[in-house]
Amino acid sequence: MEEHENVIKEIKKKIKKVYPKARIFENYEYLFEGNYFYIDLLISIDFTLFIFEIKTGSKEKKARKQLDFHKKAISILQKDLSIRDILFSKIQTLWVSVKESKIVNTETNKEIYYDNFLANPIFF
Repeated sequence: MEEHENVIKEIKKKIKKVYPKARIFENYEYLFEGNYFYIDLLISIDFTLFIFEIKTGSKEKKARKQLDFHKKAISILQKDLSIRDILFSKIQTLWVSVKESKIVNTETNKEIYYDNFLANPIFF
């Protein structure tokens, strides 16, 4: 679990440096259909919401399934989030594989090496 938390902290630090006005939520908890769910890392930048699912192994199928669910749920909860001043018109989902040292945009399937992303955290 420590490795997972370190990845979250590294990404948060780099995002905040490049996007000082970004709103970053670590282990974001939300209620949907009577159940609580958690998002590893939720980042709001310029009306785009980035949902990160971080896996220490290479569990791509599981990560994609979780990200699809989060995206649908968060879309439905958009009004509730706006009350918390989390405003967005677009959602991007990103899977981080610590084992494979990469970040994948699950909609475009574009990949970037984790170290390259940390060096220049531009979303793709």
